[in-house]
Amino acid sequence: MFAAVQKLDPGSLLGISIDTGEVRQTQWWQIPVPEDSEAKLSAEDWIDAVDNQIHRSVQSQLVSDVPLGAFLSGGVDSSLVVAHMGTARTFSIGFSDPSYDETAWSAKVADHLGVSHRMEILEPQIGDLFEELLQYFDDPIGDFSIFPTYLVSKLAREEVKVVLTGDGGDELFGGYETYVAQQLARTWQAVPGPVRSGLLEPWMKGLRPRPEKKGLTNKLIRFAEGLGHDPKLEHARWRLFAGTALQTRLLAPEARSKIELPIEDHILRLENEAGSRPPLDRNLYVDARSYLVDNCLVKMDRMSMACSLEARVPLLDHDLVELAFRVPPELKVRNRETKVLLKKAAARHVPHDCVYRPKEGFSIPIKHWLRDELRPLMEDLLSRDRLGREGIFAIPEVERLKREHIDGQANHSHVLWSMMVFEDWGRRWGAL
Repeated sequence: MFAAVQKLDPGSLLGISIDTGEVRQTQWWQIPVPEDSEAKLSAEDWIDAVDNQIHRSVQSQLVSDVPLGAFLSGGVDSSLVVAHMGTARTFSIGFSDPSYDETAWSAKVADHLGVSHRMEILEPQIGDLFEELLQYFDDPIGDFSIFPTYLVSKLAREEVKVVLTGDGGDELFGGYETYVAQQLARTWQAVPGPVRSGLLEPWMKGLRPRPEKKGLTNKLIRFAEGLGHDPKLEHARWRLFAGTALQTRLLAPEARSKIELPIEDHILRLENEAGSRPPLDRNLYVDARSYLVDNCLVKMDRMSMACSLEARVPLLDHDLVELAFRVPPELKVRNRETKVLLKKAAARHVPHDCVYRPKEGFSIPIKHWLRDELRPLMEDLLSRDRLGREGIFAIPEVERLKREHIDGQANHSHVLWSMMVFEDWGRRWGAL
């Protein structure tokens, strides 16, 4: 975001010659390509190998001379981490909206494992919290979950100084619905073209979003949106909210003229870099090298350290990462079930219904808050006067997005929120 400031690529180091001043980037570690011989292991052998390596990875990160705990959502990843800790102090938060609250699951897992668990249902002053949290992002990200991550970090910091988290499990073992959507897209192509384009796609796009977090209607809408992006992006089509078509409408002509790279460039480069891996492993590679390092870990680092809390990520121990990418793809996502192997490993330690339940993700009801608590902030940051002075965004298109979202015609929360974060970033750094 700042001119002449760049990020070091994952698994790379920067060498600087004292004599000449030459700067060179080299890669010291890379996600391995699996060997065909390893696929001969049985499913049970793979479960044993992963479960045992998680235990070693977790145990290796328990060394601390200060109080240590863990985040526990009650999902597969955090439950596995806590199960391999032994005794632990765990923390979770929830919200009054039941479709965004998972505290009942975290309490059940904690009770089963016999750990000391603390949870709170929170209704934060979200506008004030926005002002506080955005100061920690000199490199802005448009992830809603900065709020719950900060709040659970603040809760944990009252008792401990270090926490273990479950970050990385989704990207290593196939936990996201984008992977399922990509598999469904292949089946979708078998539907006759006129039926797809003339009947089903218009019907899905015409659906109004439901107030709950997910549900069938919201998934159908999102599936149709992803199908509208470049198929070369594979699963990343369902990560994209502002594709080329919307970007063209959303940016003012002068701003569009300054775009140096297409939106898709980064993902397509990583897909090419992934090489000859199976399709699912290619998707996982892309996420590990983009969404994980540039979003999830940045969010966790900034929000935990904002509370002076150290967050450790045992599922990203390099030995476990290398093992995960050797696991056959069919033990990760199969028949629309995500994290096949990891769920079987988790079911050895926690109740079956805690493992085999719909994945919700760690998020907040932002789509509702933009219509209520956060609407004044949205109207301020995305006001006609402000946008007119800057000349970056096309005002009619921004007004359309706001109107449709407020009226409940569509869920534009991801795009609106990203613009709000960008506008706030520009205000703080004097860039706009």
